[in-house]
Amino acid sequence: METIEPLFLTADEVETLTGYKRHKNQAIRLAEIGIPFTPNAAGRPIVARAIFIGTMTASTAGKKPRTAWKSNVIK
Repeated sequence: METIEPLFLTADEVETLTGYKRHKNQAIRLAEIGIPFTPNAAGRPIVARAIFIGTMTASTAGKKPRTAWKSNVIK
């Protein structure tokens, strides 16, 4: 039987990815590395798994994006 991945990264995955527990710090780090996200009502950055996988390919992993993505949450 095939395992279905969740549509969004889990809170633990976002914490591991960013290295931060605080939502605001996670949002800042995600913006720095060019991963698009949407904050939920609690302020937690929500990252679509498909976007993350598409963004972090072998050819782009660890490199800065050409144009930095900016969230309207970070002011």
